[in-house]
Amino acid sequence: MGESKVAESFPSAVAVGSGAADSSAAGADRLLPQDKGEGRR
Repeated sequence: MGESKVAESFPSAVAVGSGAADSSAAGADRLLPQDKGEGRR
């Protein structure tokens, strides 16, 4: 049972980590142009 729970937790954690990294990259990409625009102002 313990092993099954760990195996089930792994793909979930991997998916969450992947999504978080993807979201972080997208967020940074969106923040960069905004930051540059404010700096120009």
